[in-house]
Amino acid sequence: MLKQLTIAVAAVALLAQAAHAQLKVVTTAPEFADLARQIGGDKVEAHAVMMGPENMHNVFATPPHMLKLNKADLFVHFGLDAEPWREPLMKGARNGKILDGQPGNVDMSAGITMKEVPTKVDGGQGDIHAFGNPHYHLDPRNVQRMVATLAKAMIAADPNNAKKYEERAIALVKEFGELYKQLLEELKPYEEVKIATYHQGWVYFIDAFKLTSAGTIENKPGITPSPSEIAATIERLKKENVKVVIVETYNSYKDAKAVADAIGAECIVLPDHVNGVKEADSYQNLFKYNVGAIIAAAKRAGVQPATAPAK
Repeated sequence: MLKQLTIAVAAVALLAQAAHAQLKVVTTAPEFADLARQIGGDKVEAHAVMMGPENMHNVFATPPHMLKLNKADLFVHFGLDAEPWREPLMKGARNGKILDGQPGNVDMSAGITMKEVPTKVDGGQGDIHAFGNPHYHLDPRNVQRMVATLAKAMIAADPNNAKKYEERAIALVKEFGELYKQLLEELKPYEEVKIATYHQGWVYFIDAFKLTSAGTIENKPGITPSPSEIAATIERLKKENVKVVIVETYNSYKDAKAVADAIGAECIVLPDHVNGVKEADSYQNLFKYNVGAIIAAAKRAGVQPATAPAK
């Protein structure tokens, strides 16, 4: 009798533990972990490999991250060839659930149209991505698509909380839609301001917010420009009348500032990931911070906002 009672108590304890177990999500980028938390709330434990300020192409897979991934139900990543360190991370984790082709492997590029897909790739072109520009996460409209992708995977992995995930995902899609409209309106008076970026990582952002691009400081993606290339870039950007120069948190502020000073523009450091700067502590705040910083830089550069024509 005592043995049967012990077994019964143990079974109840296991059922209770299962009922309260959190869905374990490991992501490459912090913005994906943020989405998982916003969709799942207290039903989810999310861990990001990246901290935020680093270049997503140059991260190293470490044993502590592999241990986290070993216990994960879902592995969420950029897909494509964005993260060369993704394969070593998955192999080191020894978790069959999260390998390519398995339900626990969540490719956030699914359903998103890539920009700048090359017709050919060779080493002389610089850091060219065979499947297209992988910085699609900087378009709020793509975030809406990613919310749906992630929610679908979470529901499949944890059907007991399906209703909660679905409701939060629907609300989140609506929230990003409203945020996009709000920020688009705020930037509208500055659409004609010409912007140069250090790296070709802002094409989705610039397109989404209808900004005017004057190209990049890098002559070839991922390759530090030579002094002669920087000099040529300065002359080109002077002619373009560029007013704002954007440099990422992981690229050379010194070079970007030298270019900006030479052409009479404002140089600003913008994060391209959540937690890239302390103010960008959520996906929503990443967009708010970047839009606000661009507007402030344009004003400091003496740009007068365009006014709507009289009706």
